[in-house]
Amino acid sequence: MLFRHPSPYRSLLYCFCFFASPAWASNGPICDTLAAHQYDPLKRAAGVQLKEIKAEAIVACLAAAHEYPNEPRYMYQLGRAYDAAGRSKDAYLWHEKAYRLLYPAAAGALGVIHFGNGTKNIAKKYLEEALTGGFVYGAVYLGAMYIEIDDYKNALKYFTIAADKQIPEAIGAVGAHYGYGQGVGQNCRKGLELMRQAILMGDATSKAKIADVQKFCDRPAGGNNPSTSAGQPYEVPNHRRYQAPTPRFCGRGPDGTPQYC
Repeated sequence: MLFRHPSPYRSLLYCFCFFASPAWASNGPICDTLAAHQYDPLKRAAGVQLKEIKAEAIVACLAAAHEYPNEPRYMYQLGRAYDAAGRSKDAYLWHEKAYRLLYPAAAGALGVIHFGNGTKNIAKKYLEEALTGGFVYGAVYLGAMYIEIDDYKNALKYFTIAADKQIPEAIGAVGAHYGYGQGVGQNCRKGLELMRQAILMGDATSKAKIADVQKFCDRPAGGNNPSTSAGQPYEVPNHRRYQAPTPRFCGRGPDGTPQYC
């Protein structure tokens, strides 16, 4: 039997078993646990919000990315870890690596970066690619983009796609659309119910806006008091500029992937 060897050999065997253990050898599961996105269709763990990612995720995901250099999931999650740490240039580079390996959530991350930098045409392209690949959270940002140009009908279309997947902020945004009557016929009861549902699911935007929607719904018919005018159904939380390159499109490479200068 294995553990009947003399004690000197036994200690060596303990050491061998420890270093040969797959749980020790691979940082992949740790990276998955610490940095997966909740709505990544290819995730291997429950997922966490960006603000919940801890510093040790960088160590685990960097090790996993080196252990498995052809696995874009670890590249993407490393990008998230860098983003959470405020290292946006590193985040961009790792998201781009994952994107080149056709990882849908990475396309979404690049779309969010360009959204924050104001390069909306590039952002839209990435976000649409992400949505096509199954990363439905991209629909939240697409909805937000259409709100910025007051195209509430298309905004509602994308928010509804995300709401159907039970994304809290999308549910709240759809509710606000109904409450304000933007892009759809006004239905205050339905709108407020959806916003309350989103609040129970943890949506901070709905919590901040529901009183304004209620006030708008309670205004006198035909009233035009500026204090009760319709607000925006959704604003992107933590809408900040990224310190990342904003390249211009230069064509496509031999493999068909977009090339930027």
